[in-house]
Amino acid sequence: VYLVGLHEFSDGSVPMKNVLSLFGDHDKTKTDAEGFFRFDSLPMEQFTVAVGPIYAPEASVQAIPDQSELLLRIGELAAPSVEVTGIVTRANDGAPLPGAKVQVNRVSRTSGSGWSASSVHEVETDEDGRYRFEGLPEAEYYFEAILDGYARGKTAPEVEEAGVKELHFRLYQDRTVRIVVRDADGNPVAGAQVSIEDETGQALMIWSEGGSGRTPARADDDGVVIAHRMPGGPVTVEVRGPRGGPSIRKSANWSADIEHELVVQLERD
Repeated sequence: VYLVGLHEFSDGSVPMKNVLSLFGDHDKTKTDAEGFFRFDSLPMEQFTVAVGPIYAPEASVQAIPDQSELLLRIGELAAPSVEVTGIVTRANDGAPLPGAKVQVNRVSRTSGSGWSASSVHEVETDEDGRYRFEGLPEAEYYFEAILDGYARGKTAPEVEEAGVKELHFRLYQDRTVRIVVRDADGNPVAGAQVSIEDETGQALMIWSEGGSGRTPARADDDGVVIAHRMPGGPVTVEVRGPRGGPSIRKSANWSADIEHELVVQLERD
């Protein structure tokens, strides 16, 4: 199916070849010389069409494909939008963190309990550690705060409704975690498979000192996995033997110290 329409200014004049975004599909098109536009091959669901960036549109309207008359006027927005504002601070002393990147990610639910996400927009905190997102359509999002030298801050997916919301981040310094895998007799298990999930159930990349990431990671000859750049907060560590088999899951909370050690003992086959 398709979506067509006309884009004009409030006085009826037509802007030349303005860029329009289709939110939800992340498709883009341009108006022609007469202000008309068209999106093709769309699923039958509701979209938001916007002039300019979707996070701060000049105009937007909600539409369903096959709708024959669709008009976008500069300054007119589709519906009440979501505004998110907050401060990013250092966890140990509350000092503001300027220059941190804050990302908003749109969540798409799949069959069962699965979901995927795509980045919608990114801003940087000012000298007071403040950030702001405006003009977000109502949808399910999660937010992340990222700054070199600090563990990434991340929220759980949540449906955001129209209005203003405060969302603050407290970032911990990057932490290094030493995970030791032993067998039932206390001997090191070389090649053991180690995975780590955050509190939302998302798998975390296990970073080496050299900057390469993998998941799962394999224990060395001493049964040890060193994981750098681990986030603060609750996590779940899952360990399997070198050839797979039953797993051992252990909960941990790495919010306090910069260095941690976790010993996991596998059960006897």
